[in-house]
Amino acid sequence: MDCSIPGKAQDICVNGVIFDQNSIYDRLHKIKDLRKARGKRYSLVTVLMIILLAKMSGANTITDIAE
Repeated sequence: MDCSIPGKAQDICVNGVIFDQNSIYDRLHKIKDLRKARGKRYSLVTVLMIILLAKMSGANTITDIAE
């Protein structure tokens, strides 16, 4: 199993890793998910993080993001 080492702003507790309140991940959690339950496979935060990381890596099209 892969794991990562928490950064300086992260703490580990019984519930998992605690993220900084001003992190991008925390801000994405505050976005309301307007999608219907039918067909929803992944959390909105996961989808948005994948898109954000793909864009930062130079992906410009939906196909690039999917790859």
